[in-house]
Amino acid sequence: MDATRSQYKYVYYRIVQDVPVIPHAERYDRDGKLVRELHASGLKKGANIWSARHVEMKSVEERTRTVLTIDEVKFNQHLDEKLFTPENLENSLTIKH
Repeated sequence: MDATRSQYKYVYYRIVQDVPVIPHAERYDRDGKLVRELHASGLKKGANIWSARHVEMKSVEERTRTVLTIDEVKFNQHLDEKLFTPENLENSLTIKH
């Protein structure tokens, strides 16, 4: 990714040695001020893949948060790889009226 296009100057990730999931991240704006924090918990392994079942993103300045709780996960569902091309992903985000 081109760093000049990012809204963040720094992003720090904390990692766990034996679990390939990021349990904590901090995002700093171009002035070096902490603006967002991510906390992931409820780490579980399913189909030999680790994932977080509870993810919380906090906006430090705005004092808001978004919480995502995942009750059920299905991996390896044999989705068509064409669904994930840049063109298809962009089209799926287009709002159609």
